[in-house]
Amino acid sequence: ALLASVAHRHLKSATCAWPPSQVEQQSERLQKEALEKKLEAENAAVGQNKEAIRALEAKVVELQQGQESEIMSKGQAQKDLAQVTAQLETQRQEHSAQLAQLMAQHQQEREALATSMRRQTETAKAQAAASVRKEQKRSEKYKKAATDAHNTSKKVKQALQVMQAAGGRENVAR
Repeated sequence: ALLASVAHRHLKSATCAWPPSQVEQQSERLQKEALEKKLEAENAAVGQNKEAIRALEAKVVELQQGQESEIMSKGQAQKDLAQVTAQLETQRQEHSAQLAQLMAQHQQEREALATSMRRQTETAKAQAAASVRKEQKRSEKYKKAATDAHNTSKKVKQALQVMQAAGGRENVAR
């Protein structure tokens, strides 16, 4: 707007027959210098704004790269977590299978041990019963032998008594 008024005045003075006065020339020069200073200030402000815009754009790019990096890191962390979770689940399943196998094996061993103990107990009972029967037979044998010896002893005593009685009669008879 200021340039337009200066240009308008300049045309007016060019169309006038009178040459511009020194005051008018001085005024136009001052206005021109003021406009140039204003233009320089605006250009400097525009340069500063452009620099600020470049800095902001660089910051935006940096933030976008940081965000992309963060997204990639997050994605990698999620992949790693999924992989570790899958490995842990596999290990848990393997451990569960191993535990079930060990428990089944332990149960079989317990059953085998119980069967073995039953057999040993039955064998020991049978051996004890056989020993008792053997001892009973032996005892009956000794009892019979003792009874026989006792009976024989009685018979011998009776025979002696009879002999003594007979011998006493013979002695008496003699």
